[in-house]
Amino acid sequence: MARVVQRRTSPPYLLITFVFLFLIAAALAVLGFMDADKAAEDARTKDTQISKLRKANDELTDQMNELVQLTTGKSGTLDNAIQAANAAYSNPYYTALGGERGGLATELVNLAKMISYQKEAISSLTAQIDQSNVELANKDTAIEKQGEAYKAEVAELNQQKAALADALKKETEARTAALKEAEVIFSGTREKLEKDIKAKENQLETLILQQQERDKKIATLQKEIDDIRKPPTEGDIDDQPDGQIEKVARNSDVCYINLGSKDRVRPQTTFTVYGKGPIDRENPKGRILVTNVSNDFSECRIIEQDKDSPIVVGDNVVNLAFDAVRTYVFVVKGEFDLHNTQTPTKFGTEEIKNAIRRFGGRVNDEIDIQTDYVVMGTEPNKPIMPPPDAIGSVQRAYQKQLKRYKEY
Repeated sequence: MARVVQRRTSPPYLLITFVFLFLIAAALAVLGFMDADKAAEDARTKDTQISKLRKANDELTDQMNELVQLTTGKSGTLDNAIQAANAAYSNPYYTALGGERGGLATELVNLAKMISYQKEAISSLTAQIDQSNVELANKDTAIEKQGEAYKAEVAELNQQKAALADALKKETEARTAALKEAEVIFSGTREKLEKDIKAKENQLETLILQQQERDKKIATLQKEIDDIRKPPTEGDIDDQPDGQIEKVARNSDVCYINLGSKDRVRPQTTFTVYGKGPIDRENPKGRILVTNVSNDFSECRIIEQDKDSPIVVGDNVVNLAFDAVRTYVFVVKGEFDLHNTQTPTKFGTEEIKNAIRRFGGRVNDEIDIQTDYVVMGTEPNKPIMPPPDAIGSVQRAYQKQLKRYKEY
């Protein structure tokens, strides 16, 4: 069987290339025609815009010429208008207003408003001036009337002044005559007073001498009194015991007395301890201090005792300011030196008074029928009498010291 075999041919590359190039050329031709149309359209558009710009430029030129005419008042260039505007802004009248550049039109409007306001202000001021002129005229009339009244008043015052001058002259003459008479009387009185003063001075000198003599005598008598005066002892005052020692604790400084709250004993009260029998003021055995108080007895602490003669049961206890039945009344005078400072003070006096009160006694300022004891401190110094012309505070201090001295 026979077979038909087809001959193989090569692909048409050349044809394909030709077709491809043709298509490219066609596309480029189309694009070229389109660019040409667009360029033509752009040219027409630009021509239109140029025409509009030329028209606008012409309008701007006309407006610029008109603005220059309005700015400078005549034809000219834009530079002329700018120079005129700058000159206006630099004008001292404008700068004095403190304004800023707002444009000529705005400035013209503001200026017109300002002129209008100024006209209104001038009109208002004119009305006020007219009103003030009327008021001034009225015041002138009133002043003229007051001036007439013032003249009349001045005339009346002048008349009164003349009358007063006449009265003053007469009074001066009368007083001058009285003064001369008083001078005559004073002259005689002064001589009499000078004689009296001289006599009083002589009397005062005599009294001073007498006072000095009396002071000498008083000093002598005082010395004699000090030499013969003896201070009283406790034995001269009271020899009766206030109580007895009831018990003495062994190997301790504690003891008990037969006095309690019913006998008006108080804590911190001190008692001097003496032996049994009569009170021997010269030989005390010791001292005790009340620490606790019961109704019928009191606990005490031995604060001082004789080693050779210790405190025992039955010893007597004594306190000058204590009494189980009645309250002793004391009067304290003078100042005391309780701490050996060599200077008596009023603080020592207060300590004495407080101690008496603490022990149950009562302190009075003055001696009376109820006074039991007078406690005397150091004698105060006699104050020196100040001169008669001393100031009031010195005189008062002297009187106070003198009173304290006399009371002692």
